[in-house]
Amino acid sequence: MGSYDHYYQNQDYFGAPYPELLAHFAGLSGRGKVLDVGCGQGRNALPLARMGFDVWGIDLSQVGIDQMLAAAAAEQLAVTGEVTDIYAYDAWDQFDQVLFDSFFHFFTGDKAKEVGLLERVIGTMKPGEELVLGFAATYRVKTTLNEVLARRGDMEQHLFQPFTYTFSHPDNPQPVHAPYLLVVWTKRAAR
Repeated sequence: MGSYDHYYQNQDYFGAPYPELLAHFAGLSGRGKVLDVGCGQGRNALPLARMGFDVWGIDLSQVGIDQMLAAAAAEQLAVTGEVTDIYAYDAWDQFDQVLFDSFFHFFTGDKAKEVGLLERVIGTMKPGEELVLGFAATYRVKTTLNEVLARRGDMEQHLFQPFTYTFSHPDNPQPVHAPYLLVVWTKRAAR
């Protein structure tokens, strides 16, 4: 059983998508192809597909992917799922948006690996492609992301939106309110 499979015994374990995230996608002029990294049960993939996006979800959990695909099939949504090691994935430039929701934490033991992944993703993105990041607004995460952005001459930040994420789940039904950020970077054309 994968590391998240036990959570997925409960439908919609991680709750609804952030309204701020959906508002960003709703405001885009076109409906392109979105890569949802660490898609789990499809909490972002399914609503984005309902909005008209073609969504490709990747995750380590077969259980999560199966649940997402079953829900998508029931609604006839344009959702594809793939069980894969995100750190070995290499088709980052095949999308209009790459979404990392609550993926990056940059804890001491994981920081180099996560920064390396972020740098590799950015390095292979095509001009105009968006990198959409949702994450807990900790000093560590904000500082690390700012360091990556400062090193890159090919990325432009065009959204930095703080919000409060309210979360409860079957293991802890008491709502938790946490400061979160939605950040969107766009790959610039080569100069």
